[in-house]
Amino acid sequence: MKYGVPRAQAYALVAQMVKGSIVLVLKTREQPGVLKDAVCLPGGTTIRRVCSLEADGFRAGCIHSIDTILE
Repeated sequence: MKYGVPRAQAYALVAQMVKGSIVLVLKTREQPGVLKDAVCLPGGTTIRRVCSLEADGFRAGCIHSIDTILE
């Protein structure tokens, strides 16, 4: 419990965040980058978190997981 959030609650929060992102992409048919630009303010907390995910290899990990299925 790094921030005092129980594991089950942390999983539920992350799952809901991912689900919301997926629903938004499917509903709008916009590219994820376009949606990111629509919700992130320059220098804001959301874009800082997105940059953190990208620095940790989130995008590359997603691409690699798809590549391994298609190989």
